[in-house]
Amino acid sequence: MSSSGFNVSGIASGLDWKTMVDQMMALERNPVIRLQTRKKSLQDKNSAYQDINTKLLNLDKAIGDLMLDSNLKPKKASVNSPTVAGATSPTLSVSAVATSDAPVGDYAFSVTQLATASTVTSLGKNAGRLGTDITQARADGLEKLSALNFSQSVTSGTMNISINGNETISISVDTLNDTLKNVFDRISTATGGRVTGSVADNKIVLTTLPSVTSISVGTGLDTSNFATAAFLNTSSLSGGAVTSTRIVSAAQLGRSMDLGGIQGLAPGTAGNLKINGVEIAYDSSVDSLNNLIGRINSSEANVLASYDAINDKLKLTSKTTGATEIAVSDSGALLASTGLFETQTKGQNARLKLADGTVLESTTNTFTNIAAGLSVTALAVSPDDTAIPGEKLKTTVSVDADVEGFKTKVKAFVDEFNKVADAIDQSRGKGQKLAFDGTLGDIRNRLFSTVSGTVSGLTGDPNSLLAIGIGTSNSDRNHLSIDDTKLTNAFNKDPDRVSLLFKKQTTTYKVDGSIDKITSDGLAAKLNDYIDVLRGSQGFFKIIDTSTTDQTKALDNNIKQLESRLALRKTNMVKKFTAMEMMVSTMKSQQSAMISQLNSLG
Repeated sequence: MSSSGFNVSGIASGLDWKTMVDQMMALERNPVIRLQTRKKSLQDKNSAYQDINTKLLNLDKAIGDLMLDSNLKPKKASVNSPTVAGATSPTLSVSAVATSDAPVGDYAFSVTQLATASTVTSLGKNAGRLGTDITQARADGLEKLSALNFSQSVTSGTMNISINGNETISISVDTLNDTLKNVFDRISTATGGRVTGSVADNKIVLTTLPSVTSISVGTGLDTSNFATAAFLNTSSLSGGAVTSTRIVSAAQLGRSMDLGGIQGLAPGTAGNLKINGVEIAYDSSVDSLNNLIGRINSSEANVLASYDAINDKLKLTSKTTGATEIAVSDSGALLASTGLFETQTKGQNARLKLADGTVLESTTNTFTNIAAGLSVTALAVSPDDTAIPGEKLKTTVSVDADVEGFKTKVKAFVDEFNKVADAIDQSRGKGQKLAFDGTLGDIRNRLFSTVSGTVSGLTGDPNSLLAIGIGTSNSDRNHLSIDDTKLTNAFNKDPDRVSLLFKKQTTTYKVDGSIDKITSDGLAAKLNDYIDVLRGSQGFFKIIDTSTTDQTKALDNNIKQLESRLALRKTNMVKKFTAMEMMVSTMKSQQSAMISQLNSLG
């Protein structure tokens, strides 16, 4: 009999040994449970430490903001735009931004010219257009509709024409087999000669007899787009004819340039366009205008190529504004034969006229040469000054100290400081994970003592944050608070002095003139240095984190070894009890056999 049959507890012995094994193993797992509890305690404590570490990081960022002149001595620029006589609101001609370097003052000027980009447009050999005209001669010739350079490729199907509002005729269109004359003949036949087709001035003309009082070309039932491609679907009867609302031919962008209907282009023209010194290769037998446009736009030529479908022209526009021409040349014959990119319109610089008559120019619409730290962007040409012929109305940009911007940064610093203080106090409270932690207590005391101190080497007043309204109060010694009036007055009186309270540093030099040491004297600078040490690779929080990781790994190894030994012990105990079950079963079988024999003898 297999021993696996006796794994059921007490099947032969009647003894519930499985429960006994489980109870014994539960007792023997106590060391594992203690290790797991120790591991969780370590991780929970480290999590609490790292939460404080994260809050210190946020505080450090807020302190970093108070190390920058742009935040300690911020400036703001306000725009006072003129109002044209009769208007209900000012005309906004500029926007302005001031940095901490901008001198306080008013700057008056007018915008006399905006910056524009240079452009180059195709002149074309056909009334300025790229595409070859569709003429009566081409209509009467052998060219199929699919070969004609309609600006919209014609599709096969049927076109419907409504006559006099009570008669609709259907005209079949086969682009692969029909010429334009075939379509015209079909229209004439279907209408009994009342409507005939022709081409004039690159437009389709459907001429009607007097009996036709109204005609509509194309309906919602059309399966061919002929009416749309011929621009007849939006045209109405006038002077006895329906005429395309615009020319019907154009260069076909998607076909190779040889087959794209480009006027003057010799088949197989190849070469390199050079735009602003960047070469773009082309081969008219394989490249389409779309290929050429894409190649230009993906190059480093600093231009944007585009196609004007209405006027059938290609255009290059400089990506930068200013009075610099686009340089275009060609090693092949594409430019010369087609007039591609021949007409240059030079861009212009933006211009400001100052109150003293000085004219400033910029290649962009942004001026940075009015005053140091002041950036002005022209948005529109200033309106005319009706009182002074030839002059524009002046806009005034005022640069002032931005006390609100400064106070916003101070408030952010105080908020983050208090979050750190609260996190330390809460984590050190009775019953908490880091209860009575001495190191955290020292950190807290160091933070408060730093912000409460004075600035070394700074004589006179103010020389502390408390002197400008930042500190603890009699009613709350556990948080920083701000006296808004005191802080505002200190900043308005002497922003440079206030700046030193936060960021003052002292540099000492060696004999050779090189820097020996930079000492942080400003209170924000001191805090920054201290927090950097705490959070550094050798700092308190990193040491705690590394130690926790190492101890956790060691505990995991110990737990794994104990679990392995416990599993082996359980296996051995089960084997022994299973053997016992087998022995009891064997003895019971022998007893039954003996009793059976004795009974047979009696």
